[in-house]
Amino acid sequence: FFEIFMHFYGVPFSSYGIRDERYGYRYFKNIQTVFNYNNELINFSTNNYGFRDKKWTFDSGVKKKQIAVVGDSIVSALGTHQSRRFTEILENKLIKGENNYQVLNMGINGQNVVNHINSIDSIIKETNPDYILLILSTTDDFVSNHQKTFLGSKKITYSIKNEEVVIDRTSLNFIEIVYRKALILIRQSSTINQLYKIINLIKSKSNKLKNSINEDKKEKFMISGQDNKCINTGFKPKLQTNLIEKILIDINKITKNKLILGLSPSEGDFIINNESIINCKDKIHIFNWFNQFTERHDIKKINIHNILNKTNKGNYFLDGAHYNDNGHSIVAEIIYKKLIDLKD
Repeated sequence: FFEIFMHFYGVPFSSYGIRDERYGYRYFKNIQTVFNYNNELINFSTNNYGFRDKKWTFDSGVKKKQIAVVGDSIVSALGTHQSRRFTEILENKLIKGENNYQVLNMGINGQNVVNHINSIDSIIKETNPDYILLILSTTDDFVSNHQKTFLGSKKITYSIKNEEVVIDRTSLNFIEIVYRKALILIRQSSTINQLYKIINLIKSKSNKLKNSINEDKKEKFMISGQDNKCINTGFKPKLQTNLIEKILIDINKITKNKLILGLSPSEGDFIINNESIINCKDKIHIFNWFNQFTERHDIKKINIHNILNKTNKGNYFLDGAHYNDNGHSIVAEIIYKKLIDLKD
């Protein structure tokens, strides 16, 4: 009755997945549906592992080099036909050579780095890919000050307290193990999922109202040239980037140094032509941070952001964050060239 009421009330149920704070967003397995995005009908289907990709079969008779691509909606690309995504274009480029490659698209919209840990841990146990390419995005991966995950028999909490990043690792007790298993079952309930969405909608509207009131209370003042640059969305608080670093270091350990990091910028992250990247008070630009972090920890990287920033002509994005067909094609070429270099 609740679901019927909500249907007529006008809040549709998700036909392809659900959101969960501890597990991130998850797609249902083996589904097929169609949805409208920017007045274009997009086919959406998931495979036997619950990812928006073709069916995965790991035949021992045919050895393929596997590249698992992990990320949020930048990788899943809900607004793009599956065949036009950079992962499919990349696989087609790779199999034209002498090597037999399989690119596994493990993108799930709304996920952040702490959700990626579980995805990567799971896929390594299942398939043990040759490379794990994690595409960080500025839309989901750099927004939280408190992140919690379950990994094996451990509960890991990454948080910022007293201007420091704190990592708390505790073993799961019996109640938490039961609770964790119950969560997996509960999140399959469309009714509970809908209640969760309604509560979050109320919270979101409440927060927007509070923010607008706070903005009205702030005094208006002139912004200097440097301060104005620091408003660019590419500048992130150093504490947040420190938090991301701690999580990425754990991810790199799980992958046993098979990790390759890519950074996917949004349109607002780009620097104006001929303008140098500065470091602002308590903030660092993600372009600088990405290069410095990967060099410090000897992590392989693919500079998607650098190349797009240098050649930015405003024709890469559907909505300022997600790639259009041209963007996917360019990104596939960038990754392809880097992978060939790594192979050599």
